[in-house]
Amino acid sequence: MRREDDETLEAIRDALDEDGKAARREVAAMHRVEDWRERLLAEGDAALAELLEEHPGADRQHLRQLVRNANEERLRNKPPRAFRELFRELRMLLLAGRNDGTGAADFDDVESGVDDGAEARGD
Repeated sequence: MRREDDETLEAIRDALDEDGKAARREVAAMHRVEDWRERLLAEGDAALAELLEEHPGADRQHLRQLVRNANEERLRNKPPRAFRELFRELRMLLLAGRNDGTGAADFDDVESGVDDGAEARGD
């Protein structure tokens, strides 16, 4: 009986460890998106050029407009609509990069892990 309990406990530990790894990967992926967003807002076209080198299929004009609008929102203390949209666009872009083999190798099943509360706070 005790042996069966040890096996059950080991199976539970394995499952929890795997969940922990997935959560850490998801958090790392979200941080990568947030880092790109902050770089684009701070560095502008230089960061955009680097992003486009990694992801040539990205819509340069749309991303540039979102960056411009997000910076304007910050200056005018407006709700972060473009800031959030920029996050969503970057997340989709980086996920697409992972799926077609052109980058974002640290993204694993991130689609459902968006923390809109962090976006609303401006984190």
